[in-house]
Amino acid sequence: MSLLNKITLIYLSVILVVLGIAGIIIYHQFQQLVVQETDYTLYHNLQIVKEGIRSGKPIEALNNERVHITQLPNHGRTEEIRTYADTLIQHYYTQKLEPFRKITALTPIGKSLYRIEITEIFIEEEDMKRVVADMLRKLFIALAGAIILFSFLFSRQLLKPFRQILSQMERFTVERDIPLHLPYTHTREFQQLSSFLKQMAQRARNEYRALKEFVENTSHELQTPVAIAQGKMELLLQDPELKPQQAELVASAKEALARLSRLSKGLSLLTKIENGEYQLQEKTNVAQVLQRLLPDFAELAKLKGQLFATHIEDSCLTQGNNTLLEILLANILKNAVQHNNPGGRVEVILKQCVLTVRNTGKKPELPPQVFFQRFAKGSNGRGNLGLGLAIAKKICDVSGYHIQYQYKQPWHEIQIRFCPT
Repeated sequence: MSLLNKITLIYLSVILVVLGIAGIIIYHQFQQLVVQETDYTLYHNLQIVKEGIRSGKPIEALNNERVHITQLPNHGRTEEIRTYADTLIQHYYTQKLEPFRKITALTPIGKSLYRIEITEIFIEEEDMKRVVADMLRKLFIALAGAIILFSFLFSRQLLKPFRQILSQMERFTVERDIPLHLPYTHTREFQQLSSFLKQMAQRARNEYRALKEFVENTSHELQTPVAIAQGKMELLLQDPELKPQQAELVASAKEALARLSRLSKGLSLLTKIENGEYQLQEKTNVAQVLQRLLPDFAELAKLKGQLFATHIEDSCLTQGNNTLLEILLANILKNAVQHNNPGGRVEVILKQCVLTVRNTGKKPELPPQVFFQRFAKGSNGRGNLGLGLAIAKKICDVSGYHIQYQYKQPWHEIQIRFCPT
């Protein structure tokens, strides 16, 4: 849900609560007003009746369905007593009990005392509630319409700089030194946001460049001493005076240096992929790249005594990067050959832009969900760095491919779904 919609819903909720509280207050004030006005009318009618009595009109002429006068003996009373009360009286038209307001007065007039009862129909409580609720409902509809209209007309204009800032940030990349063109606005908060984002963008680019240079320099500088050390190890291994035990130690050190070199290259590759240094807009043919790689891995499998079977469709066009695609396929094929049983079998199938690479092997020691994590090793092979499938997963993620692994005894199966163009 967008920020504007959330703000609108909050405003409407607040208005609904405020109108609910206001409705209760308005109802009670309206009820008091009605009582006051009814009591005033009753008092006015009482004065009219009293004037009629004083003028000599007979009581029978003044009595009606709302006025009841009773003459009583006066025992020296000189002050009038008035009381107001609510009552239920059968309405003379509807013949139903209706709420009435009644005034009862003991009034001395001349030498007599008169009991005067006057009733006035009272607005029903349900009628008052209905009127107040109807008034509040109309008011809520009017306010809701005004808020929605304001939100989608005026607020959109007010929040336009915010949307433009978001659009610029979505296109922001640390590897391209393109300045942010943030909109100018008179709103102080947007000015502060723009200033902060420019500073953070420049800091992110500076840190990215520093990290990139560090990784590249480290990887480059590491290769030279490793190559020198490997060369010296080769010379030591060729020394005829080298004892077998010493030769074994030198060979082990040489293998460790080779692993260090491969590890440096693998981590450097992962860093470049994560930093988006590869263009992914190239049209690539998976079948052609696969056909170039298969002979080398078929020969490697043959050397290990493994059967290598393939079934490749003529074409599978997808969008990505040729270099990354070749690395991806090479890692998957190498993994199938390397983690196979002696005399096992490898199957490579490309059908409808779905690549399936299967190899026989023992049950994995790790759960399948961690196979694509860095340094996760499915076997204890000395040459296994635990980066091959992590690199494959990262390439699939950035390229929009889907990769999954499953084990069905005795088959290890990796499947990659490419996005055909």
